[in-house]
Amino acid sequence: MEINTLIPLLEKLSLKLGTSVELLWGALIRQAYIDGFIKTFTCMFILILSGIGLYFLRVYYRLFVPHYNVKNKNGHESVTDADFICPIIIVVSLSIILFDTIYLCTTFSNVVISFSNPNYWALKQIIK
Repeated sequence: MEINTLIPLLEKLSLKLGTSVELLWGALIRQAYIDGFIKTFTCMFILILSGIGLYFLRVYYRLFVPHYNVKNKNGHESVTDADFICPIIIVVSLSIILFDTIYLCTTFSNVVISFSNPNYWALKQIIK
């Protein structure tokens, strides 16, 4: 988008909000840093969730895998709690880790842009 197209958009938006273009642009630049901090903290929270998911996988293997093949009095294998918990823990942990990886991959570039080049971030927000 050209600058000639962008200036009328900013002027139209500033008229709707009842403010000047300079004040609006400054607010957008400040919002870039706020958005960067929010996404950084969200990414840190997501990484903590991934760590918790990996921790549960590790605990699962330590607690249930050695006791998985339990035999009853007749010598037949019996159903244990691990038979029911195993799929649930694995699916939940891996889905958390998958969601976290996708979110981090899609958000990291926006975090870098909002801190390194807030003018570009503001332009992207106006164009949206």
